[in-house]
Amino acid sequence: MEILRKNVHMSRRKSQVISQVTLDSDCNVPDARPDVEKLVLDRGEVRVEEVKPDKDRISLKGYLEVEVLYASAGAGAGIQAVDTRLPFDEVIHMEGIEPGDNLKIDWEMEDLRVSAINSRKLGIRSIVTFTAAAEEIYDEELARGLEQNVDVQQKNRDIRVLKLMVNKKDTFRVKEEVLLAGNQANIAQLLWKDAQLQGVETRLLDDQVSLKGEIQLFVLYEGENEDQIQWVSSRIPFSGMVDVSGCSPDMVGDIRVSILQKNVEAKPDRDGEERALQAEAVLELDLRIYEEETVPLLEDAYSLSRKLLLTREQVKLDTLRMKNFARATYHDRLKVRMEDLSVLQILSCTGRVVVEETRRVAGGLEAEGVVLVEIIYITASDRTPVCRARGEVPFTHLLEVPELDENCTYTLDGALEQISASMVDSEEAEVRATIDFHLLVHAPLLCENIREIQEAPLDYKELQELPGIVGCIVGKPEALWEIAKKYYTTVENICRMNGISGDHIRPGQKILVVKSVKTGEI
Repeated sequence: MEILRKNVHMSRRKSQVISQVTLDSDCNVPDARPDVEKLVLDRGEVRVEEVKPDKDRISLKGYLEVEVLYASAGAGAGIQAVDTRLPFDEVIHMEGIEPGDNLKIDWEMEDLRVSAINSRKLGIRSIVTFTAAAEEIYDEELARGLEQNVDVQQKNRDIRVLKLMVNKKDTFRVKEEVLLAGNQANIAQLLWKDAQLQGVETRLLDDQVSLKGEIQLFVLYEGENEDQIQWVSSRIPFSGMVDVSGCSPDMVGDIRVSILQKNVEAKPDRDGEERALQAEAVLELDLRIYEEETVPLLEDAYSLSRKLLLTREQVKLDTLRMKNFARATYHDRLKVRMEDLSVLQILSCTGRVVVEETRRVAGGLEAEGVVLVEIIYITASDRTPVCRARGEVPFTHLLEVPELDENCTYTLDGALEQISASMVDSEEAEVRATIDFHLLVHAPLLCENIREIQEAPLDYKELQELPGIVGCIVGKPEALWEIAKKYYTTVENICRMNGISGDHIRPGQKILVVKSVKTGEI
């Protein structure tokens, strides 16, 4: 007997592991650069170049890019910049992983420490935490019904499933020219370049995803014929479309946007002077788009002319419990002044959201973490004109999710919508950070799927033992199906004989059932 089937494309998490890697290296100051007197700024970014899954293991290759700004001593004293790369080639052991599995790798630089070993050598040490999650993309063939047959009775119910429609990565390019203000010196050398995403919003459209937000650009540079450090701070807004075939506004999106590559270079303006900055960034979109669909599921079947032997298998389907978005603002005071250096002006305030812990609590999911804040400011010192202060703004936020149990899985992303800092006195700054929380909660649905139906002749002896007419007491409406199946009749026949219309069946109601199949009639 042919079973009509519905294909459902889904994903499920196989396993997840967390691994820490320690990177430790020395960096020699180039011969053309003066000696190191004092470290001013440092920054590190992890670049993963290759991810290769194998049997029970994952190979990771990449590097940690480190940039350092320091104050020099002696001839040519001033602010200097050096950079280096710390390569890594690591193996993460993950039981059950297979070649070709879909992998999601996240990383977090837990700590970066740069020290001056001597005036010509820097020591660099960092701890990087990798989180690897393996997902299996699979198809489930659900039985949704049987081919038309007058004497075969079918029992169906509708279920709501979450299908994976799009699972890919794409890129979006941002390019902008930023001109210097009229009172700023021409650019002699770029010393420090930073670009941070803020206020990113995405929206699903027909075969497209709209994207908008802004890049916070901050540059320190050495001006021509001037010893004083110059700076540029600019917000670069962007918006556009990314083609995503099969996408529609009524789907559910789980989209993460990050800066994959960035580059800032000095260039001549129309007058041929170095008074322009060419900023370029490549944004990476990690796209997972789902569609909720109501699917008929064949639960049971029987025939009045032959016996049907059903083979069932339990399957786990994916359903949507909730998609939640929340925005919250947090503030705290951070000590800025260091080493008796007066703060003349805050130049830049950037932050990074780190969700450290999530807990299932009454009413939903509680997220706890910090915003890692970095403030760069100008001082009154000629030897150290630029300084940095780092701190944390803690947060705790409850995202409402009904019926969040231990079987539910979720993805939570905390992104910075906006951050600012202002001095409240000579030593402390007030930091305000607005965080966007994006939560997508999945819930498993276990059900019996009919894999095969075999046909066999009716057991006439069993039929003879059944009474031709019997009285029954109905416990609930669903019991009619079991009664009809047991006495070889149909639910329609029972309702017609007892004057039952629709779902108007009372618990405890007495009904008469007449067997529709008699010995020898088949």
